[in-house]
Amino acid sequence: MAGAPAQQPDPNRVATALLISPFEQDHVFFLNVFSRTNWRLYRAGNREDALALLGALVVPVVVVEEQLDQADWKDLLRAMNELGHPPKLVVASARSDGDLWAEVLNLGGYDVLARPLDQREVLYSISAAWLAWKNDAEKLAAQETRRVAGEVRHEELRWRAAAGGGAAA
Repeated sequence: MAGAPAQQPDPNRVATALLISPFEQDHVFFLNVFSRTNWRLYRAGNREDALALLGALVVPVVVVEEQLDQADWKDLLRAMNELGHPPKLVVASARSDGDLWAEVLNLGGYDVLARPLDQREVLYSISAAWLAWKNDAEKLAAQETRRVAGEVRHEELRWRAAAGGGAAA
């Protein structure tokens, strides 16, 4: 499976996804879909390889097979939620009924892709998930900027008070 490149494209500018599937035909399918875009695809065959990639890279979207050898998508979602800004999770399944879809959304996943996979649906799902992740990233950055600005202002007021100048109006 593909490893981490020397230079990762900016995930805020290039849709980037990680496919986690033990099925070689999934890897071939996704490589074909991504070859028609300027998007970046990483691939893993199991949970451990996927978590290693997620620990080393910023990956906005993860597409995972519903059931992996040693784990399932819920195990992966729990592990991803430990990341600072977790990716959006899309579950691929032959069992894409309403119950699975509701469970994925209720537990914090983003979407379900029904098998057999359709190129347009894959492109739409990944694009929407990436845009949602990007929007979340922008909100987090804005919150951090406000937090830092508040700390700077607080320190400035403390410094002025300590210097005997009081707070400026």
